[in-house]
Amino acid sequence: MARTDISAGTLTPTGVDPFPSSGDAANGHQFTYSTSRMFCVRNGSGASITVTVRANGTVDGLTVPDRTVTVAAGASRLIDTRASIYRQNDGYVYIDLSSSTTVVVGVVDLGRAT
Repeated sequence: MARTDISAGTLTPTGVDPFPSSGDAANGHQFTYSTSRMFCVRNGSGASITVTVRANGTVDGLTVPDRTVTVAAGASRLIDTRASIYRQNDGYVYIDLSSSTTVVVGVVDLGRAT
């Protein structure tokens, strides 16, 4: 499956659109890993969805499990993907959605305070 790329929007003093892309449950999503980037999802459907952030690695020989986040119907979530355990070998973060009907997603780069 070819994951759908998401470009990060940079947070500025005037704001950022956190949901520029439609969800893609069939292929999943990816974005370039950064310690300043977080994943945003808004569930416009009438049922809960599950967002899975794929982990990559082990700690003391134990596989780190994927992070799953339930997003209620009509709710939005900002999901912290800054931990290095989410960085895949190709430098991306992988996100999977259980459904993408009326779901919009995005990546916000928090940048640095100046």
